Amino acid sequence: MKGKELREALKAGKAEAFERDPDLARGKKITGILLLIWAASRAFLLVMDLVCARIGFVESNPVNWATMVILLLFAWWIYQGSGALAWLPIAGGVFMLISCVREKLFSLLGMDLDPTFRLYLIAYISAAVIQILVMVLILALPSCKNYAQTTLRITKELNGGQQEHRL
Repeated sequence: MKGKELREALKAGKAEAFERDPDLARGKKITGILLLIWAASRAFLLVMDLVCARIGFVESNPVNWATMVILLLFAWWIYQGSGALAWLPIAGGVFMLISCVREKLFSLLGMDLDPTFRLYLIAYISAAVIQILVMVLILALPSCKNYAQTTLRITKELNGGQQEHRL
């Protein structure tokens, strides 16, 4: 099967699975909502980064834009059923929290800061926590887990059939 045929077969397999188990649609919906929350928190962080860079509180970093593009790719793949990818954003969120501790961002919140910079710090810490929580929920909620496992099973079946077809 070629790429387009494989995508169509996956789509048909998912549709059939959704008919048999309505909880799969619920899992996909919950996964999508959680991913939107994650993307919104990171988009807000990016906006705050731009505002603070413009004011001069932080240096503008093009890596933040690349991170947003990668985030959107991961969100799309996870939404399409690659739930196991959620482990990588969990690691990223943990590294963000480690950075918060290393840079003493939590103690900065107790100081008298410019409200814009305080909002930036809150956005950074919140984005890290939200990232971890969202991905843990995607991995732990039964309906999300079932959706990802079903999609993986269908994909493996299609790829297995493709391997047999090549022989």
